[in-house]
Amino acid sequence: MIILSGRKAENCLDGDFVFDYKLDSVWTKDLIKHLTVLGRLKYYETFPRPMFQLTCAGGTIIKGVQGSDECKIIFPRSSQPGDRKSFEETFEKIFLNGGDANGTKTARNLRIR
Repeated sequence: MIILSGRKAENCLDGDFVFDYKLDSVWTKDLIKHLTVLGRLKYYETFPRPMFQLTCAGGTIIKGVQGSDECKIIFPRSSQPGDRKSFEETFEKIFLNGGDANGTKTARNLRIR
């Protein structure tokens, strides 16, 4: 799963920390479940449009809908300028490598600021 584009969320009070991302493929159940290498997943599979929310170790939150090729990522207020780019690279690596960015497949070892 590759990030095609990312932009600040419009009409959002916390717009400096909230970004909308367009991806190269849609969220499937398997891709959503794979996110658990990044943190704690809440997956609402029984909703008419199944959705998920993932809270990463450093406080970053990913929200999305199964079947969509978009997601919203909310970075913590304490984010540094390079944290967004670092997170984007880590996000892509977990799908490209078939594991997580460290190759260990555990959220404990993957620290995202």
